[in-house]
Amino acid sequence: MPKHRMDRINETLAHHLAKLIVEESVDPRLATIITITKVETTKDLRTATVSISVLDTSRVKDVLRALSHASGFFIERLKDLMPMRYIPSLRFVYDDSLVRMNSVLTRMKAIENERKEHGDEKDQ
Repeated sequence: MPKHRMDRINETLAHHLAKLIVEESVDPRLATIITITKVETTKDLRTATVSISVLDTSRVKDVLRALSHASGFFIERLKDLMPMRYIPSLRFVYDDSLVRMNSVLTRMKAIENERKEHGDEKDQ
């Protein structure tokens, strides 16, 4: 399957899933900020791995359980929203790249502030 078609399928799945999570989920475990960072569908379109990030990292396990529990609901809704013969099964995984990136940025800012402080001390 051409790469651009897979990219469109992945982007469309991500878009519809994000909308379903926000607008149609009733599970209180999903009442937090959830970001879909990436969707990767297998070439045979049977499985899609949905990478998510959660603002409140203490709730990651609960969110993943809730999403997995609701995957049947999501698949049924996706059948109505996407013109595909098969809707892939959904596998939700946690993506900690945003947390790691924030940690690196925080460290870089601390180093920058430290350099500024030491530079100010040298000027005196």
